[in-house]
Amino acid sequence: MPPPASEPAAVAPRTVGRAAPALVGPKFPTFPDESRNGNPTRASTAASTATWKTWHELNDIIETEASMRTAPAELNAANALGFVQARSKASQYAVAAIGKLDRTDVDADLARFIDELAAWYRRGSLVNEQATHLLEHGDYRARKGAPGKKWKSNEEQHRADLEQINAHGERLRQTLSERYGKPFPKLK
Repeated sequence: MPPPASEPAAVAPRTVGRAAPALVGPKFPTFPDESRNGNPTRASTAASTATWKTWHELNDIIETEASMRTAPAELNAANALGFVQARSKASQYAVAAIGKLDRTDVDADLARFIDELAAWYRRGSLVNEQATHLLEHGDYRARKGAPGKKWKSNEEQHRADLEQINAHGERLRQTLSERYGKPFPKLK
């Protein structure tokens, strides 16, 4: 039975070169996700571009941070304070630079990883501040006593957390490479 004259008949939207839309309401067709068959939708193209760009920017931040905390050829009592302070500054740089990343249209998994990485750098800065305090103000007994042991424990935990961050970053790199159909480079 045709619709009454006051209600227009639904007209199927024309499709040219794309999958037929699913009607969600009379005015709001949605198109199936075409990114799986190699024909990405506009949203996934924006996400792909933003995610790719942000991944590379994150890699640049990691590379710069690493260059800022290079250990001296021979770490000793005379240069330990300078090295620890450089590590602290490198972590603070990374936190600030990561905070400035534009996350518009960035893949949600990458956005969560960025938050995790920034938190790890913040914790690293705190660990380095503990070490700086011990080297500047602690005597031998403080460095070998409870404050030194607390710093050592925190340093060891921070290094263990790095192993998890690196593993997570590699899994994410593989996932994003598959998701967006292009090889994302390894994190540095």
